Amino acid sequence: GALARRAVAAGVMLTVDSDCHRADALARQMRFGIGTARRGWVEPRHVLNTRPVGAVRDFVARKRARR
Repeated sequence: GALARRAVAAGVMLTVDSDCHRADALARQMRFGIGTARRGWVEPRHVLNTRPVGAVRDFVARKRARR
């Protein structure tokens, strides 16, 4: 939670990712990721993968253009 709060305070765009390697564990892993975000007071506006796919593609394109 504390690192998530620091990231949000620094303006970092976050993603919630399960890093799951087995389909039967996906739900549990996502609950863990969402719980961690909530403990860090992370709101949906701070999480890239809460946005429509077009917005995610635009975000990635902008990041790549800065390289």
